[in-house]
Amino acid sequence: MKLLIRIHLLLLIIFAAGCASTRAVGDAAVRVTSKEVAAFDEDLEAFPLADPGYQRHVIRLPALDDEAAHFVTLVIGKTVHTDSVNNYRLLGTLEALTVEGWGYTYYQLESEGHMAGTLMAVNPAAPEVERFVEVSAPLEPIPYNSQVPVVVIVPEGFEVKYQVWSAAELRVAPQG
Repeated sequence: MKLLIRIHLLLLIIFAAGCASTRAVGDAAVRVTSKEVAAFDEDLEAFPLADPGYQRHVIRLPALDDEAAHFVTLVIGKTVHTDSVNNYRLLGTLEALTVEGWGYTYYQLESEGHMAGTLMAVNPAAPEVERFVEVSAPLEPIPYNSQVPVVVIVPEGFEVKYQVWSAAELRVAPQG
């Protein structure tokens, strides 16, 4: 498997040599040099690959001036058909795991896709709607770090979204 990863990395380096590429970061696109593309793949070697039936999502955060004032929250779920009245959540367990020998954190969701929801009466003639339903597994905010990718392993069919939050300016409370 490592040989396959190294061959993939070599092909990527050959393909990217002498040119720049673009990668999506949140809603923005960031230009990346061929050296950076190779570095991005190298930093993933430490993280486990997804088992069959799972997929690995990699979030690469752009560098910020004051990363300590920012954090990331994961929003994991599925787009499903539901009624338009009730509120739904997907059931599952999201764990923060450590890559042995490296100390990096990655996140893994265990879910069979079962949903729980409120039980309000729905007009039988009302059409179903398509909406994004989140997993109810809470996770602490992740410190913002552009040097290490955020790796999330989820069952196939699940989507991984994220939000970047920033701290407000520090203010002094008045005495009195």
